[in-house]
Amino acid sequence: TPKEDIAKSVLDAVASRVCAMVRRVGIEGDVILIGGMVNNPGFVRSLKEALGVDSVNLPDMPEYISALGAALIATEGNA
Repeated sequence: TPKEDIAKSVLDAVASRVCAMVRRVGIEGDVILIGGMVNNPGFVRSLKEALGVDSVNLPDMPEYISALGAALIATEGNA
């Protein structure tokens, strides 16, 4: 089995798990992806396929978005 096929299978499995969690919550409007995995084009492709969407929004520096949000909450005294 080629390495690429193994990697795609892993990414598809992770995307499937994420998709299952998202479907429990529900999707309304645009999809915005954050986190380090967003830097992996294969994962983004797998997740788009799993969610059945044509496009997703990818912010600059997606691996830092959660940390920035936590910092904002902390500055508001809600941490």
